[in-house]
Amino acid sequence: MRVAPLWHIADMSKGMLGANAIVGGSPPLVIGALTAKTLQNGTVGVACTGDGGCNKGTVFEVMNMAVVLQLPAIFIIENNGYGEGTGVSYASGGADLAQRADGFGMPAVTVDGYDFFAVHEAAGEAIERARAGGGQSVIETQAMRYYGHFVGDPQA
Repeated sequence: MRVAPLWHIADMSKGMLGANAIVGGSPPLVIGALTAKTLQNGTVGVACTGDGGCNKGTVFEVMNMAVVLQLPAIFIIENNGYGEGTGVSYASGGADLAQRADGFGMPAVTVDGYDFFAVHEAAGEAIERARAGGGQSVIETQAMRYYGHFVGDPQA
């Protein structure tokens, strides 16, 4: 039996605003980290998107805005090799998605998305940097998907 991921969950009591179904729609929500910066309470905004979603113009705009405003924001890009059914090499100008952060002067790292400890360490470093006033980061997790984009997708 295949279980669908819980992408659209939220827990307001923990400050988790949840995701939405708009491709590339989560990164603009991280600008809520502006509130964290204003309140100076140590919270950090984290936004997740995929290799397809990170090609949206709004993602680049919000990365730029996070740098300009020096927000405690972390952008996670899950690179599973496909933006729905389109290969990354076909849809992206470069295979290294984390390298895009260089254009904004933002630190970035690429980690094995299957390695819990590597992801945990990268996230911990980014969170520590953000809380210390070091601004934003990009974490690209690489993890090829096992199945198609949706239940009926043969991923041929």
